[in-house]
Order: sequence, then C-alpha cells, then structure tokens
Amino acid sequence: VPPHEFAAHGVPVAHTVQEAGQFMLLAPSAFCASVSHGFAVSESAPLCDAAWLPWSSLAAERARTGHATPSLCHELAVISAALNTRSVENARWIVGELARLIRLEARLRSAAADAGLLGAADAGDARDA
Repeated sequence: VPPHEFAAHGVPVAHTVQEAGQFMLLAPSAFCASVSHGFAVSESAPLCDAAWLPWSSLAAERARTGHATPSLCHELAVISAALNTRSVENARWIVGELARLIRLEARLRSAAADAGLLGAADAGDARDA
C-alpha cells in the first residue's frame, strides 16, 4: 500500500533517510516499512527499556490473539527488566506483570492438561501451578 493511501485515510506517515551509522527508534505500536535503492545491509533489533514494558505486554497479547509471532519476547523482556531495574516505579509494575504472567502460564498449562496435551507427570505439575 503506497504511503499516500495511508495518509488519505488519516494514518500519520513520516519519511526519513537513515544514513550510515545512524539508529532509528520507533515508538511502541509503531509500524515501519523500508525501501532500499541499491545495495543495502541492514539490521534491526527489538528492544525496550522498562518504561515500555506495558506496551510490550499489549503487543504480546495482540500477537497471541492474532496467532502471530511477536518480534520481542515479552516474557524475557520482563525477566531481564526484573533482574536489571533500579527504578521503584518500574519494579512495582514488573512485580505485577510477573504475577500476571505466572497466572497466565498456569491457566494455559491447565488447559493443555485438560485437553490431554500433556503427559501424566506434566499434567500433575500443571494442576499444581
């Protein structure tokens, strides 16, 4: 879809030229498309600081319900933030998010056990969670 089509439907569009040695950071929930004119070598890495983790949580949930693979593993990002945060504000959110992820994991394991997708030993562990 050409950029002018997005703009015609009220979707904000920005144009930038990234020069060698420059970095681009995208806001949470932003979409990026690139066009290469000639030989290009590029690399991208999904990253976020702890303040972006609530956005990561929303993106992970959207990916899960849409049966898509997220580009950033939210669970690993939360664990990494838990190990490295120095902010009390971030720590409060991280503790709540870890608890939510543990409840989600237990619910999913229990559903897998009920569906007969786990062996006997794993099913017992799922029900104990």
